[in-house]
Amino acid sequence: MTQLSRLDLEANKELDLAEKARVKTARSRAEKWLPWNTALVGLIATVTIVKGADEFSKLETWAQLTTGSLIVLGLALLGAGLFRFYSAAFGDPFNRELIERQPIETLHVRLIDHRRRADENAHDDLRTGIGLTIVGVLFVVIATGISWFGIADGSGTKATCVFEDGAVIVGVTGSSIDVKELAEGFTIGACPS
Repeated sequence: MTQLSRLDLEANKELDLAEKARVKTARSRAEKWLPWNTALVGLIATVTIVKGADEFSKLETWAQLTTGSLIVLGLALLGAGLFRFYSAAFGDPFNRELIERQPIETLHVRLIDHRRRADENAHDDLRTGIGLTIVGVLFVVIATGISWFGIADGSGTKATCVFEDGAVIVGVTGSSIDVKELAEGFTIGACPS
């Protein structure tokens, strides 16, 4: 067996410290994403509730279904992203790792291997969480665009007109007009095409 120099021992100690720091760094990065993602999920859920069904009921059926589906998928993806951030920051909550007695031979190698796997898992969870969050936000943005601009072109809405002796006096976008009383010779009906 060869004699190790002081420099080799110091390098080994530095390498060991770096290995320990890898997992902490990955977990620290994930912890920074947690409040941002949590706030985003809360904001989107709040806006969806405040906007309410009244606004969605004004949309055409295809737009209602698309908007609703995109919001549900977006929130589900954001929730999955949040779970992955928690897993990256604190470890997999469903994996209970037990510390068992092991033979001392090659223990250092197994410890390094375990740290590397934990680091890789944390980085994978972080990357997946970021990806899920981006796609979830994209779905919600598309849904918001559809709900805000889905009926802007007036397609699917009918115009109601006020007629005087059969001639159009005024047209209003909508399928009905609330009128208390009409003077003689005036009528209300669908505008001619």
